[in-house]
Amino acid sequence: MARIKEKTIIDQWSVLIEGANGKAKEVFTMTENVLKEKETPKVAVARKMVAPSFFKQVFQGKDKPFLVVSNSYLKGYKMYIGATDYGKQLFVSWYLCLEPNKWIKIIEALPWWAQIMLIPFMIMIKIGLWFKKASKAVSPEFMDIFDMEELTAYVTSVHHALTSTSEEIAKEVDFDFTKVDLKSRGFLNIS
Repeated sequence: MARIKEKTIIDQWSVLIEGANGKAKEVFTMTENVLKEKETPKVAVARKMVAPSFFKQVFQGKDKPFLVVSNSYLKGYKMYIGATDYGKQLFVSWYLCLEPNKWIKIIEALPWWAQIMLIPFMIMIKIGLWFKKASKAVSPEFMDIFDMEELTAYVTSVHHALTSTSEEIAKEVDFDFTKVDLKSRGFLNIS
């Protein structure tokens, strides 16, 4: 079970396709096939149930199927592709998330007064992450040009796979896809 929190979302895109309800599995299968056909390097795709948090999943039963796309070079950068019926429509979306380093997650879970005492340790972790870019689980502001190229190519490949799939689904149900904004909303602005 994967969990996603809103604060980790750094880019996103979505479309609401009128009359395409019931085609979520088709979106997942077609998107997976497009990514395989493109032979996108370092990219792995898995179908997972995703929840916003542990508590919402356990106590409210809030979880949905997503395609989770990861890049082995850019650890921590995952794309969550969703396709959900919304009445007689199909809501198709992707979210690019940056999952922080495990030590940062542990520190952020501590109460504020403990975090203050660990400020020197947090600075050392940040400096260590900056020097140890081999893990590539770093924020975009610490990336070099090659890392940014990899991130942009990775996100663009997945975006194009999903938008071409969405366009095919839209044609099946006579939805005018030419009016859809293909630009993502976030720091990459993929189109």
